[in-house]
Formats: sequence, structure tokens, C-alpha cells
Amino acid sequence: MKKLIHTFLLPLLIISFSACGASNDLNLDDKDEGAKESGLSDSAVSDSIDNEQDVQLTSFESMFKDGPKLAWDDNKMAGYIDINGDWVIEPIFSDARKFSEDLAAVCDAASGKWGYINKEGEWIIDPQYYNACSFLEGTAVVATVDYNSYGLINKDGNFIIDPVNRYVTNYKDGYALVQKEYESSYRFVDENGNEVFEELHNAYLFHDGKAVVQRMTADGDWYFLDEDGNFTRINVVTGDDAFGSCVAYGDYEASHAGYIDFSTDYAIKSLYGDYVMIDGEGNPISPYFDYLYSYSKDYAEAATEDEYGGKKYGFVDKTDYEWIIEPKYWEAGFRGPDYVWVVEEESIGNYKWYILDLDGNVACDFEDHNGIHFLSGQIYSIYPDKREIPVPAAKKTGEDPMDFKCGYANWNYEEVIPFIYEEVRGFPSDMSYSIVKYDGHYGIIDANGNWLIEPRFTSFDIKPY
Repeated sequence: MKKLIHTFLLPLLIISFSACGASNDLNLDDKDEGAKESGLSDSAVSDSIDNEQDVQLTSFESMFKDGPKLAWDDNKMAGYIDINGDWVIEPIFSDARKFSEDLAAVCDAASGKWGYINKEGEWIIDPQYYNACSFLEGTAVVATVDYNSYGLINKDGNFIIDPVNRYVTNYKDGYALVQKEYESSYRFVDENGNEVFEELHNAYLFHDGKAVVQRMTADGDWYFLDEDGNFTRINVVTGDDAFGSCVAYGDYEASHAGYIDFSTDYAIKSLYGDYVMIDGEGNPISPYFDYLYSYSKDYAEAATEDEYGGKKYGFVDKTDYEWIIEPKYWEAGFRGPDYVWVVEEESIGNYKWYILDLDGNVACDFEDHNGIHFLSGQIYSIYPDKREIPVPAAKKTGEDPMDFKCGYANWNYEEVIPFIYEEVRGFPSDMSYSIVKYDGHYGIIDANGNWLIEPRFTSFDIKPY
């Protein structure tokens, strides 16, 4: 298991594999998208516009394409704002989720029950649920009385899967997953609501015609399950935690399930704690490493065990799995196709951060340069291949380590947007906006530091603590 530094950088790395609140041991991996920190969502740090119809929208405009944006006022009440930062649905809800498929799940402050509103703030499905998730392809996961009463509804509020489960997912590729109350096994359910295939110890959703599942057998091995019910064993001796990550299916705040994407290879953990790359047929195609994580078709992060039983991280070429950056770092990860980030432990408790190219040359560090340093917590918002994008940074304002202000610098560690903020986030690749915290409130600025949305909010998208 990787060190806890990933929880600092990547709070989204582990997403509850359940319906909005219940939990499971499976992890949903969003590592490549970078850090999602407290108070902000993945839409707030969106870096691309995938839909062809949105190709003319900036990343800032894209945040509002599905409806008004969820925000929170000083009373920690949720409402929705337009692109000018004006309330279009007043902050009257005790909890809420983003708009999805023209509806938003919101919690009625008076009753404490969840329901669904439209973009005019009108109730479409009256507040009646213990918990409610965002709609995905016409269905939403809801709980009626507690976290053992999950089911699946359509947009009329009718149950497609009855609320008798401790875990349920939306449908993907024709199947949903359920785990009934007081049961430890999982079943797939077809679109007619019928349980299909056999009981499973663990499972991921179908993708490209197959699902990765763990059967209820003594060996604990994992298999590919096809839509005809045929099982193909993955040819590695594995345990429950063989698959440490998967692709999230749905909005992360709704904690939808995930799937394993075998369009490229995948690193799997063996029963003995080491890792090996497997292909889409489940066959090993690499040597075993003490850690292995595939980021691209060409390179992978890998680790060896040091003399004290800890791990040292580096990078290998996936052609021959030879080291291209030696395993000597306390922590590491990829930063785009041609760069990596590493953390070097110079002494106990003394760590230095760097971004390197694939030849091991330093592209930047996170040390003090005339009082300015790049923010390591925003490392996924730093683009070494697009150096015109302002870099989130901090500037010392006094002798105490906590005396600093945040702003933005260029790659020469020179100020480009004033250091006047308590917090800053990274710009997307089109530099259309960034979220900042000023005078205790969040707002949105452009690449010149001008306000796009004035700082009047205690959070965007995620309920503030």
C-alpha cells in the first residue's frame, strides 16, 4: 500500500465503493486527474472538455453547462449559482449534490429528507429519502430508511431495484451490482431486475463485455466474467486486495461503483504482496516488483524494498521493464506524458519535492526562491510542458513558517498574480479560471487575477465542515 502522502495529494484516490455512504473495500482511482482537496470537487478542477458539443466552451463555462453550480453560504446552507456568482436557487438546503441530467439531489432542511429538484428549484421528486445520489443514465441510487435500504429509482421516483440492499449501483453495460442487507456476497442484476450469474465474493462493474470478479471459492482468485456467464481465471495467485484501483463510474460525490479498464495493461497485487502487470487475458507480462502502477502505454511507476522493509520508488520502461529512473525516492508519481514527480527523503522528516523529466533531470523544485515556493499540494496543477500556465505558489510574509500568502508564480519563481490569498488552486490548461480563498471565502479569478465570481462562498460543490 502506498504511503499516506497520497491521501494528502489525492483525497479522491479512495472513494467509498457504495451508494453515497455505505462502504466497501474496493478503491476508485482518480489519480491522473490530480488533487481534489477539501471543499472543492472534480468539476472545480476540471482540466478538459470531452464532449464535442462543448468544444467552444472554456473550462470555466463548462462548469455551468449541466446547470447552475452548487455553492454554500456562510450558514453552511447549499444553493446554486449562475456564471456570474448570483444565486439562482437560494441556499435553503442542508445538503445537496451537483446537477446531473437536469436534476439535483438536495436535502430538505426542515425534514432532513432527500429529494430531487429541477433547475428552477422546484421539487420533482418530493423529499422522502434517507440519502440520495445523482442521476446517471436515467437512474439514481437512494436509501429509504438507513444505509441498509438502498435501491435504484427512475426519474418518476419509481423503484427499479427495491430498497432492500446495503449496496447498489447504477446500471452499466446492462448490469447493476447489489449486496443485500446482512449478506456479504454480491450479485449482478439485469435490466429486468433479475439476479444473474452466481453469487460473488467481490466484483467490479462490466466494461467492454467483461467484469472482474472474485468468486466464492476457497482459493480467493479473481476471474473475468463475460455476459454469457463464463469465467476465465486471472493467472496470478491473488487475495482480496488484488485490484487496488479502478475507474470511477459516475460523479465521485455520489460514490458510484467502478470498473477495471483493460484497454491497456494493468498492475495487479499478488497474494504474496508483490505486483505484476497483466494483459487483457489475465496473463502476467512483466517481472514482479514490490510495487507497480501503470500510467501510460510506455512507462510505469515501480518500487523495490529497501533494507529496512520500506519501499523506494522509481520508473520503468514497459518495453523491457528496465529502470529509466532509479528506485531511490520516498514517493513518486507521473505528471503528464513526459514528466514525473518525486519526493526525496534527505533525512528523517525532511522531504524535498521535484518534478523530473524522464531522463531524471530536474524541471522544477519546491524549495524557497527569494521567499517564493511552488505548492506541492497542487502538484497536479503544475504543467511542465505548458509553462505559460501560472503555478500555484506561496510567499513568506514573516519568520513563522505559517506566515505566508498564496498566489501564482512563473517558472522563474516570479510573481505573476499577487500573493494575497489564503488558498489557491491550479488553473486548467486553457487558463480560464482558478478557485481561490480570499478573506475566508472562495471565489473564482481569471489568469490576470480579476474576479470572475466574487469571494462570497464557504465552498463549492462539497459541504464545508
